[in-house]
Amino acid sequence: MKNNIGVIIEARLNSSRLPNKHLKVILDIPLIVHLFTRLKKVKNISKIILATTDSKRDDKLENLAKKNKISVYRGDEYNVKKRVIEAAKKFKIDIIISITADCPLIDNNLIDYCLQNFLHNKIDYINNLDYPGLPGGMNCQIFYTKTLIKSYKLCKKNKLNLEHPTLFILRNKKLFRTFSLRPNINLFYPNLRYELDTIDDYKEMKQIAVYFNTKKIKFSDITCNELIKYSIAK
Repeated sequence: MKNNIGVIIEARLNSSRLPNKHLKVILDIPLIVHLFTRLKKVKNISKIILATTDSKRDDKLENLAKKNKISVYRGDEYNVKKRVIEAAKKFKIDIIISITADCPLIDNNLIDYCLQNFLHNKIDYINNLDYPGLPGGMNCQIFYTKTLIKSYKLCKKNKLNLEHPTLFILRNKKLFRTFSLRPNINLFYPNLRYELDTIDDYKEMKQIAVYFNTKKIKFSDITCNELIKYSIAK
């Protein structure tokens, strides 16, 4: 039986360092919409799901997702692990590609590569972040829904385990078949980062957008390799 593969995006607007960061606009488009556009290019997926909170403040995220034909699940704000599991169950997802909305520049080609490695190996979990190498903001994790459910049943229900869905898996590799991808040498730039956490990150992303716009490259089409070349040349 073919597995249903879904991208689940974890997002909320209640960020202490940069409130409403996913709604920040670049080239007249909210950053999370740029992310939606990127993820729609990922191959072999059946659905993209925004897993946000049931807080009123996140109504705006739900509205944007639906406007862009992205499925939505709303759940517990702080129990992210449970929220992701429930989102997967609701939409009958067997394999989860986990992405955080803090990574609007994630290269869909890296996700494709990660997914192909997951599908062609007998493993429960894969990531491209265990080995320092890729720039920050290019990280993805892929795992079976049943793996996450198993980890939920076994883990202590403390703040760390509930806020970081795969932490228990990463810390208990004897219980799960895990694999970590090493980046290609041309992408080995762990000192670079393209994540959205602060106002300075947002300003940098706006500069990136302006630069690539002059090259006729859309913000949602910029690759990791192109970002690295841009940063080196600065």
